[in-house]
Amino acid sequence: MKVKFEHKVFFWLVILMFTSGYLNSSSLILYSYSISHHTGNLTQIAISFYKDIPLQTVSLIGVVAAFFLGGILSGFLFYEYDAGFSKKFGTLLIIDGILLFIIHYFIEDIFIRYTTISFIMGNQNAFLVRYEGITTRSSHITGYLTDAAVCLGRMMRGKKSEVRPFLVLIFKILGFMIGAAIGCYLTQIDARLHLVLPAVIYILAGFFYYTHIYEKDAEEKALANE
Repeated sequence: MKVKFEHKVFFWLVILMFTSGYLNSSSLILYSYSISHHTGNLTQIAISFYKDIPLQTVSLIGVVAAFFLGGILSGFLFYEYDAGFSKKFGTLLIIDGILLFIIHYFIEDIFIRYTTISFIMGNQNAFLVRYEGITTRSSHITGYLTDAAVCLGRMMRGKKSEVRPFLVLIFKILGFMIGAAIGCYLTQIDARLHLVLPAVIYILAGFFYYTHIYEKDAEEKALANE
């Protein structure tokens, strides 16, 4: 049963990585901003401030601040929970999907669109689910590249226990890259629909969490220990 549970969590995490890659590539194409990771955005804030480009500076600060606020929300909701211990993981994903539908159908303002997407990336990235001893970051792959490299180096030294974590990391990286490629492709076909697919995926991922990952008994025990 434990193995099956872990496989379900792994599938769920790869789907989240796929969606992050999709949203990041489509947002880069449509809005010229990365919304899933922010090293480059913080650098651009410094550059645009130095070059006195106030509109770009404010836009970039908005993207980073929205991501930060999303992380605060998840920290507030999940401060004592791991995957399977709270329905809130699934509920938040469904709300994220509904938010994407709302901005797709009712919001024309570009700033609101990309800051909302960044907020969603922030709350998703802060789930901090542990899998194979690795704390997951489900909106970007920079840390995964380092972790995969470390695992590979240890494998080369003969540490066979690193094979499984290495493969898990590679699958997550591939999930992000495939999502990014599909995001580029579908955005080129019809940019108006670029939020529909991730909205559907988030809602389905939320219900998948309810039906295949959430464990009511685990949540009740966690609440009893508070």
